[in-house]
Amino acid sequence: MLPSHSGILPFQTLRQCLEKGWITASQPFNAQQVQPSRLDLRLSEEAYLLEASFLPKRDHSITEQLPSHHAIPLSLSPSYVLCPGQVILVKLMEELALPSMLEGMANPKSSIGRLDLQVRLMTDATPMFDTVPQHYTGPLYVQISTLSFPICLSPGISLTQLRMATPNVHPFTDQALKDLHEQTPLVHSAPGCPTTPTIKQG
Repeated sequence: MLPSHSGILPFQTLRQCLEKGWITASQPFNAQQVQPSRLDLRLSEEAYLLEASFLPKRDHSITEQLPSHHAIPLSLSPSYVLCPGQVILVKLMEELALPSMLEGMANPKSSIGRLDLQVRLMTDATPMFDTVPQHYTGPLYVQISTLSFPICLSPGISLTQLRMATPNVHPFTDQALKDLHEQTPLVHSAPGCPTTPTIKQG
């Protein structure tokens, strides 16, 4: 049973998420993936060479945006050598079908810093890196670039980890902030040009 209080899910609750089908994968999970407070995510063989880094657009899937970024399909199987200056997008083996009481946040594994890699999680229609919104249903991707030297990538490697959490309770609701933005714009793309804010838990 999920905890009623807010916070990061421990490993036994992460296992319940797997059992309930909220987290699925194209390949069987292994025991090492479920850590005390996180789930290690694995690269699949599906990847795309990008001309540059990009953020997903609101209300658009990542695959819908690939043509506008001149993405070139490639395979990590059996391996692919990522060179400095290249940016690739890799689909992960894991997918999510979260209930409304869960959200996720990702960060690179600690060993990634020693390799001088940049690894950012991406989800459909979410204009932020490393963020999985509540009730998200869909695939997971990582955007990878290497800064110093070539890196050999292959399916099954884990470069990033996902932490699941029940949302924090905030006295000033997101809807109240949105209403305030409608009355008195809080966010501008340029002076005198209000833009739609991304509001998350106040």
